[in-house]
Amino acid sequence: MSNTYPIEITDEVRQSMGTARRQGLQRDLRTLAASIRGLRISVWTSF
Repeated sequence: MSNTYPIEITDEVRQSMGTARRQGLQRDLRTLAASIRGLRISVWTSF
């Protein structure tokens, strides 16, 4: 238990936080991939 935050973080909460973080990263990667695909398509169609 932390003196700053007087609550106990359980393993379940830690797992949930990790899952949320991974899902956020997946969403970011999907957005990046879509942007790259869009850029690639616009580059090919501009010639």
